[in-house]
Amino acid sequence: MQNRPFTIDVPKLRPGANSFRFHMGSVFFRQVEHSLIQRADVAVEASIDRQPALLDARIALEGNIELVCDRCLQPYPKAIVARHRIVYSYDAPDEQPEAATDDELVFISRNLQTLDMSQDLYDLVSLQVPLRKAPCDEDNTLCLADEQVRNLLDAPAGDTSADPRWDALNKLKDN
Repeated sequence: MQNRPFTIDVPKLRPGANSFRFHMGSVFFRQVEHSLIQRADVAVEASIDRQPALLDARIALEGNIELVCDRCLQPYPKAIVARHRIVYSYDAPDEQPEAATDDELVFISRNLQTLDMSQDLYDLVSLQVPLRKAPCDEDNTLCLADEQVRNLLDAPAGDTSADPRWDALNKLKDN
């Protein structure tokens, strides 16, 4: 079996805490169709506590992602630091119906050989993307789009060079 970067061999996990380190770079995010993130440098530290009925994963993300400003469409870096918990449970949802709606709970088969965390890690990084991506709102600097609008407002009201087509139309209006 080919070793993929975000997979964990479940049978090889020893009971108790197991630590893993991953790197999520631009190559990973470009492989995801319609990803909001195209460039990134994110370090992932995962501690997975193996218990008889579940795998308790504590995940720490730290790094930078590149986003596109909603106003001027210029790329800008955003630092991310986040901690998440995901519980991979062997119990079937019908045994614990109240827990089936929990965002931190993922049900897996007892026969699972490899746990692919790539989608979960992508989702956790994507949660760090703000709904409104305007860096000028965060650090009170002018965005490129704000500068362009200010330049248009500061420009003289009338243009000194008249278009001859307008002259002909203005003559019709005066009559």
